[in-house]
Amino acid sequence: MRLSLPYGESSQTATIDHAGECRHLFIRSVPGARSAGALLDVALEHPVSSPTLAEFLTGGRRVAVLVPDKTRYCMLNRLLPLVLNRVHESGIASRDVTIVIANGTHAPQSAEERRAMLGGAICDSYTVVEHRARAEEDCVYVGTTRFGTEVKLNRVVAEADRVVVVGTVVHHYFAGFGGGPKMFLPGVAAYGTALANHRRTLLPDGGFHTGCRDGALDGNPVAEDIFDAVRFFPPSFCIAVLFNEKKEPFFAVAGDLVKAHRRAAEVVDGMWTVPVPRLADFVIASCGGHPRDINLIQAHKTLHHAQYALKPGGTMICLAACPEGLGNPDIRRWFVYPTSKSMAKEAIRDYTMNAHTAVAIRKKSESFNIILVSALNRADVRAMGMTPASTLREAVDASGIPGARDALCYIIRDGSQLVPRLEG
Repeated sequence: MRLSLPYGESSQTATIDHAGECRHLFIRSVPGARSAGALLDVALEHPVSSPTLAEFLTGGRRVAVLVPDKTRYCMLNRLLPLVLNRVHESGIASRDVTIVIANGTHAPQSAEERRAMLGGAICDSYTVVEHRARAEEDCVYVGTTRFGTEVKLNRVVAEADRVVVVGTVVHHYFAGFGGGPKMFLPGVAAYGTALANHRRTLLPDGGFHTGCRDGALDGNPVAEDIFDAVRFFPPSFCIAVLFNEKKEPFFAVAGDLVKAHRRAAEVVDGMWTVPVPRLADFVIASCGGHPRDINLIQAHKTLHHAQYALKPGGTMICLAACPEGLGNPDIRRWFVYPTSKSMAKEAIRDYTMNAHTAVAIRKKSESFNIILVSALNRADVRAMGMTPASTLREAVDASGIPGARDALCYIIRDGSQLVPRLEG
């Protein structure tokens, strides 16, 4: 069988001579593509639990338009001009609009990346602000959640009269779903705020909270903290566009920040959650290419999803180019601890951003044989308990797939988004 899977901006190929069964996991149906403009028209004509965009913007003087960073595929260079035209039709001038990139704790984009992401005309015509979480002097305190998280937001957003959130919604491995309120926290939150929220993934004994999982909002301590913080956000209007596995837009929703997000999450869960009849001996999973494999932090989402389809002790091949490395160099410090249990104990004592991700990676490498096809430093990959490979061919040869008789192998093309669920 000839296999070609996305890898960064290109692909990796290999011929697999497998004595057992190979089965591709696909979403149940591929929604047909529609124009972004047509989708936006329908969504804005029927906002969810909200006045229309024009009514929402009435009386607003300073408008912040909140957009995701380069790690989220959102077709902003095509979508954002359409949204801004609607904003201006409501009587808001360009000079009164600030575009804020919700980087969370990620590094900001370069000028070139910003222009590629937003479009040159947007960058030339509007004030664009990159959120920098560690510049806490640029954030203002807006309130404390009932869980004790002090919420500090980027001053431009916190002091805006109106905020228009433009983005997408996908499964998120510990916050349930991305997008919506998550565009504020951690999107434009101070580092300390993001840290307090993310550490809720871990229990006092160092274990991972069972409520912190993809597709779960209710009973999820991270998500519930974020949703409780919504009452401190400025008036907000949410626009979310969803994409099929070909990265084409097929659905959009607009309106109330929480309720529109929930509506989009229902569509995402129904589309990308895929039942599997039994666990496999092998899984070969691509992240789906750029930007979903831009670094290890993003690639871990694919490791997390692929594990749902794999037997304990099974072998996983993950294709993740990681051209920008680990995503957070501080994550390297956690892998000096020999086990996930010892890592988790230290994370509870001295939590830093992405400590929970390091613990989660170690847990997976303890449970499965993981071969990572990437450009990462091989010593780093080995320190995480995984086997490094440069090509899919090298990984397949090392996996034992070709000689495994009566073995089941699942192949996942877009592991960042597809979530296998064992039937029964």
